[in-house]
Amino acid sequence: MKWILGLILVMSQSMAFAQIIPGSYECKNSKEGMPNTIIKISLVELGGQDLPLLDVTRYYGEPNQLTTNHIYGFAGYFSMDESERLVLGGIQLEFKNGKLLNCQRP
Repeated sequence: MKWILGLILVMSQSMAFAQIIPGSYECKNSKEGMPNTIIKISLVELGGQDLPLLDVTRYYGEPNQLTTNHIYGFAGYFSMDESERLVLGGIQLEFKNGKLLNCQRP
């Protein structure tokens, strides 16, 4: 466990979250009548470095039979071209110009 935290700290040393703004976001569900995906982003200081912590709730199925998927954990970070991305499991969040693409702040 200690080596995992050490690895996270080493990897995070180059992180400079220029476009990622912590807070809550709502992302429209592609299926009509379904609740929006809720994303909460916070930065947790660990060993003098800020690590991105994601809390994501997604909805699947049909409007009358919802299935909820809740994902929580520290996200991987990378920047590419003019965007920054957070990755956790199968979720990839892309930020451009300080905005999470396809999502709004409530």
